[in-house]
Amino acid sequence: MLKLTGNRGLVALWVDPKTYLPVRAVFDLGQRPVQTDFRWLPPTSASLAHLSLQVPPAFRQVPPPEQ
Repeated sequence: MLKLTGNRGLVALWVDPKTYLPVRAVFDLGQRPVQTDFRWLPPTSASLAHLSLQVPPAFRQVPPPEQ
């Protein structure tokens, strides 16, 4: 894992070196550090199906900007 730090070491983020997705975040802001671990679903069609959403009628859907 790759460790990224900032803010005088009060925040640390570990990322997977293959995917660059976050794996763990640690915030040391006082009495005891707070740690959050991340898990990512594999990009299967079943997992990706959860990403679709319905745009409410009061809104309009626009395409993403071209890169």
